[in-house]
Amino acid sequence: MRKLLRQGESTNQAVLYTLLVPVQNGTSKDILEWVQDHVLRRFGGLTTLAQSQGWWIGPSGTVYADDVWPIQCVVARTTDAEDWFRSLAAEIAANAGCQEVFVLKQPVIRLRGSSE
Repeated sequence: MRKLLRQGESTNQAVLYTLLVPVQNGTSKDILEWVQDHVLRRFGGLTTLAQSQGWWIGPSGTVYADDVWPIQCVVARTTDAEDWFRSLAAEIAANAGCQEVFVLKQPVIRLRGSSE
């Protein structure tokens, strides 16, 4: 069943991208600052979360841990952001010497306080 949007609600829809910037092979904060600069210049804002550790099990059963800096950015749904983040992730992976960089994409609604 489709939900009808309230007046003005469609303009509040956006997408939250979370880019997991790898910290491996001696990667310094230089790559973090480089990514932050690119995202900030392209979209005008971002949030960098605390460095985190992700765990995964490889095909051989070996447990691996990866350190990442999550960078989040909210963008309008009408932008070419997905292609831009895909390209940036490939460039980060090449520069960091890793196989892949994950980008998470989630729909969000911008809520604004009332001006009453």
